[in-house]
Amino acid sequence: MTSIALLSTAVSPLGLGKGGGVEKDIIKFADLLTDRHWDVDIYCPEGSKANTKGRLIPCKGKLEAPAQYPDSRRHLLPTNSFLFHALKTLAIHRNLYSLIINFSYDWLPFYQSFFFEIPVLHYLSICSHTKEMDEIIKTVSETFHNSVAVLNQEQAETYQGLSLENICRLGYGIKLDDYPFSSEHEEFVAWAGRIAPEKGLEDALEFSERSGTRLKIFGYIQDETYWRELQKRFAAAPFSYEGFLPSDQLPHAFQKAKALLFTTKKSEALGIVILEAMACGVPVIAYDNPGPRHILSKGPAGFLVTDKNAASLINVYQNIGQVKRETCRRLVEEHFAQSGWENKSIAWVHGQLHPDKLPEPMVW
Repeated sequence: MTSIALLSTAVSPLGLGKGGGVEKDIIKFADLLTDRHWDVDIYCPEGSKANTKGRLIPCKGKLEAPAQYPDSRRHLLPTNSFLFHALKTLAIHRNLYSLIINFSYDWLPFYQSFFFEIPVLHYLSICSHTKEMDEIIKTVSETFHNSVAVLNQEQAETYQGLSLENICRLGYGIKLDDYPFSSEHEEFVAWAGRIAPEKGLEDALEFSERSGTRLKIFGYIQDETYWRELQKRFAAAPFSYEGFLPSDQLPHAFQKAKALLFTTKKSEALGIVILEAMACGVPVIAYDNPGPRHILSKGPAGFLVTDKNAASLINVYQNIGQVKRETCRRLVEEHFAQSGWENKSIAWVHGQLHPDKLPEPMVW
């Protein structure tokens, strides 16, 4: 049986929510590969907990700040880092594996691609953030054809010099059965994500305060200071914090929202919660970023907001009744089904295990 190693994000132990959507991606990949009869080991930070069919291999070492933080320098590693220990362990046990898939947006795993005797694949779940990362990703993609995968073309185009001919576009998919559809709504809007400055929660709260619209907030509180400041600043707004809910509970909590506000101000590669909301029938109002732009280009499931501020959110919200909830669900079914993502992901992995049968570049 083929064994595959997955290298986790270096931001946080799995299961805490700090890693954002990439945590879900790692578990999805591990379960997909094990369902296809591959053994999967996940090299992850100590303290990781995950409901997965793969085996967790905890590694010691210091973690890193998320790439979205302004002072983050991802090409530099902290002393005694998790990535150093994880890659060292992988190098020692490399004969156990036929393939490595890296989920960490860091310079070192890309550089190490040149020194492993087995293929090293790289799954990019975020947009470009640093020149140093753009350069190493471009070099690896040109040297090892189809070893780098992105979610969509809009995300790929944020990386300087990255050729679409050298990479795979895997797309994304969710299981519709996990998301209960609601044809009716209640009078509240939802916001879901990591509570951190780059996610723009202050705009959703200002929208709530100025419009009088009830706002339900879901997500992991990553920045406690930021959250306390927002609570004081918008004390008059009709909002409530609903907690950081497990993936199987979140859809039931926001399925009757009148709309989802997606206020990430920096480039977003996808926005998984947008798909989750649409699957429940919830229209989306999103700031114009690569991921939301890609999703909402598939049909009338909501609105993109170019001017990223609360006033623009209020103006667009007045037209949210024009969006049919049935259309939101249908667009996910047609363009973001789990089966499509699974087939492309398996083809990506299989092509590297059997390079003589490498598939044509995949478009999504």
